[in-house]
Amino acid sequence: MKKNLIVAIIGEDTDAGDVLFKGFKEFLAQKVVLLVKEGYEDRLEAIVKDLEKFSIEYEIKYCSFSPQMEEVFLDVKSISELYSKEYSIVINVDTDYYTSCLALSAAFVNGIVAIGILKEELIVYPVMKFSYYHALNKKKMELLEIINREKNIESMEKLSKLAGISLPLIAYHLKGNRDSQGLVEMNLVETSRVGGSVSLKLTALGKLIVKGGIESRECQSEGKRRKQS
Repeated sequence: MKKNLIVAIIGEDTDAGDVLFKGFKEFLAQKVVLLVKEGYEDRLEAIVKDLEKFSIEYEIKYCSFSPQMEEVFLDVKSISELYSKEYSIVINVDTDYYTSCLALSAAFVNGIVAIGILKEELIVYPVMKFSYYHALNKKKMELLEIINREKNIESMEKLSKLAGISLPLIAYHLKGNRDSQGLVEMNLVETSRVGGSVSLKLTALGKLIVKGGIESRECQSEGKRRKQS
């Protein structure tokens, strides 16, 4: 059975230490990673003192986010990739109120157990991993990268020329069909009508996909399977 590694964001909340240790009642920590928001380093002293008292290994990472979704996702993904072979990763999303939703979202897309405290009771959130990379083939990823590079593409015809594929194929990859979701339905590309054309740009989630902010091991495995077939 794997040991538990608990991730917690330390920021504005003055009771972060209490919330962190309450989570240990059901998820005993063998290691803790503290993501400390810039300007709140003073919150660490009491937390570290208690961790050392119980001989719990800890790691501190200082963050510049205030908060920024991209940094939260990248940090959680990095921790997952670094430690998931040795530890069961658990993120306590209630140690910092202002990033709780971001932390929960990061847990969801990386398939990490998320816990919180509500009225002194521990909550284990129902997180089911969904691999966006598994659902994206090579061409869809290429389209995301093109849209990200161009920032905003004024029409599907322009994307067709940039990608070097036909307009019907562009429409298929964006809109999908009954058997396969398109990039718009997956909430990775946002469309808006300007005059007679449909302009395209990435959603916040689409940008995270392109920048690797979501755990990607399944994508790599899928790529290997495609090469072998």
